[in-house]
Amino acid sequence: MEPTLLAAIVALAMVLATIVASLLVRAGFVLPSGPRIGEIDGLRGYLALAVMGHHFAIWLAFTAGNGWQAPEVAFFNQLGKTGVGMFFMITGIVFYPRILAGIGGIKWVSLYIGRVFRIVPLLLAMVAVVTIIIMVEYGSVPGPGYPLDVASWVAGRPRVLMGDALTRKTIGGVLWSIWFEWLFYLAVLPACALARKLVGGRTWLVPTGLLLISLAGRAAPVPLFVYAPLFAFGMLAYEVRERPNLARRLLGPVPAALAVLALAINMIFFRDPFDAAMPLLAFTFTVIVCGNSLFGLLALPGARMLGEISYGIYLLHSIILYIGFKTMPAVVGGQPWLALPIMMALVTAITAATFLAIERPGIALGRTLAKRLTSTPTP
Repeated sequence: MEPTLLAAIVALAMVLATIVASLLVRAGFVLPSGPRIGEIDGLRGYLALAVMGHHFAIWLAFTAGNGWQAPEVAFFNQLGKTGVGMFFMITGIVFYPRILAGIGGIKWVSLYIGRVFRIVPLLLAMVAVVTIIIMVEYGSVPGPGYPLDVASWVAGRPRVLMGDALTRKTIGGVLWSIWFEWLFYLAVLPACALARKLVGGRTWLVPTGLLLISLAGRAAPVPLFVYAPLFAFGMLAYEVRERPNLARRLLGPVPAALAVLALAINMIFFRDPFDAAMPLLAFTFTVIVCGNSLFGLLALPGARMLGEISYGIYLLHSIILYIGFKTMPAVVGGQPWLALPIMMALVTAITAATFLAIERPGIALGRTLAKRLTSTPTP
């Protein structure tokens, strides 16, 4: 398919997803209130939908006999890479205030319980659905190694589940970023919190040090060093946001236009944002973090609602694509202008339901458990 036409289809699908999300807000879906970090709530949903567009392009090529591989056109490859790259920046900025509290100021038990109950419940639901798909499609049943296979999916290092390599590749393939999220919580976060004690008031030295160490460490075959700079750029964006005179300069239409331009250059002229294009992506992210809604787009209720369910969109969209391309390959592959918008709208509705049924209760349970385990008994 002509790349320009497919890009237009992806944009159309995102518009429809935003409309569906807006309708769900009007129907009573409650958006979070209280202090937020710039406009990243409105950003997250579009990042997850971009990843879905990336995988849709891969599925189109796959069903045409080209193999399961990264898209040849940089834009469609970047839909996935830039989406995940900015998610790593969001992780960096969200947890940076805890880093600023220092190694002794973080309630580690509460933090890790919270992360487990935020991430794992929907992951287990995802694996359960994939298990059912394999059982129905191939007649397979879980064997003795099934629990370890499930654990590998939760860890972000998915093994072949019940002997079906295709679902591991096409559905489990989204989980690679989960592995690096776990590494951030277990290694990067404690290391940065420890370093915070050494820098005194010059807090910007912590993310700067992480950035420089990660870039230098790329000489070694350590995958974490490929993505750690993105965590660092997220933290540096927080430092900019905390300087009002500087942050104010990133508001308004001119910085918004420059942010969009930087994002476009990254998407069109680079195959991924992990090397030379990182400053471009970091600039766009910083503008958004400082409260620029990019001409109001990220402040839309629909955009904020998509952000609230972005984790579900990221995890579960691959299941919808799998079912669509496996059951109706001629329809989905032959009429992508119709198929992708419908599937994005469907993913939006489904993940809104899974957020209310699985994610939100899981978050609440994690908070309750953390409070019980960390509270001091009254004498």
